[in-house]
Amino acid sequence: MQQEYADLFQRVLTEKQREIAERFDAIHSVQRALQVGSLDAIVEPSIMRTALIEAVEEGMGREEEVKAPVLVQVGRGGRGLLSESWRSCGGPAPS
Repeated sequence: MQQEYADLFQRVLTEKQREIAERFDAIHSVQRALQVGSLDAIVEPSIMRTALIEAVEEGMGREEEVKAPVLVQVGRGGRGLLSESWRSCGGPAPS
């Protein structure tokens, strides 16, 4: 009887976890995170190295002057703010 209960409990628990995960996945996406401000940009793999270098340099205070942000099209139709210096290093041009 206890084993039957444990088996049933595990099946129901797994089913409910799957349902919650499906609801979560239906709502949350990278594009939504960008829209609500949780992300600044979606970075394409082709410019990832440049983006990481810039982020580290900015974090370490190596930028000599503050550049005005530029709104650019990145990722799958998302938008993000990237500095002028990013573009000068080969980053995407604003659309």
